[in-house]
Amino acid sequence: SYGLHAHDNVIARNGLLSSGGAWGANGGIALSSSPRCVIERNLLFANKEGFQFREQMRRTPRIGAKEGDPEEWVWNHHNTVRQNLIVYNRDAQVWGWWTTFDERHWPKRMQTDRRERPSYVPEADFAREYQAALDAGAPQGLSLESLALTFRENVYAIEHGQGLFHWAAPWLRHKRYASLDDVRSELALEQGSLVTSVAFADPLRDNFRLRANVAAQVRSAYPRGETPGVMLGIAHPSAGARSGKK
Repeated sequence: SYGLHAHDNVIARNGLLSSGGAWGANGGIALSSSPRCVIERNLLFANKEGFQFREQMRRTPRIGAKEGDPEEWVWNHHNTVRQNLIVYNRDAQVWGWWTTFDERHWPKRMQTDRRERPSYVPEADFAREYQAALDAGAPQGLSLESLALTFRENVYAIEHGQGLFHWAAPWLRHKRYASLDDVRSELALEQGSLVTSVAFADPLRDNFRLRANVAAQVRSAYPRGETPGVMLGIAHPSAGARSGKK
């Protein structure tokens, strides 16, 4: 997905029946070892997870490469996730499924001296055959700062029991952030983002129209144009609006 620009989509109820091997690729939008992507103005609603990173040690052939040419190392870096409406997803609104042993997903000040492989790796992994063995040429010295990830001006909404921002795979050192202030403090991500309540006209019928008096930041994160199969726009005042999945 090098250079992917995903924008103005409505993605709802994905991954709720997915298998364990699909971790990190069973939500609304997932970037798997994909650099220089932009994700903006998407509505991610009631999925297993909203936005996901999936990261493993991985190489891939370069397009147009000759037989025998070395494969290129690929990883998530220089990605921008901005002005999205990520709401009421079951397990987490954002989950970074980082599974590399080098702690590249932590800031330098939070990295440890450990570089060994994890003692546990889940057996179920639909992308197991794509994982690369470690050898010379793998990226070295990576940190969250060098990945240059940008999360900003996103709008989140959660109901009781739903996660907000989870960082790293659960079988490695990981953290579940309950507030965006904590995300900003430790990871320096989510500048200008907020958690609020978002009401839609009738989400059970894919009517995702908003109230006329909705906050300006919600409008900025809302998809533009038309999306087949769903209703977007502003609801008539008499139509009312329902919060969350109710």
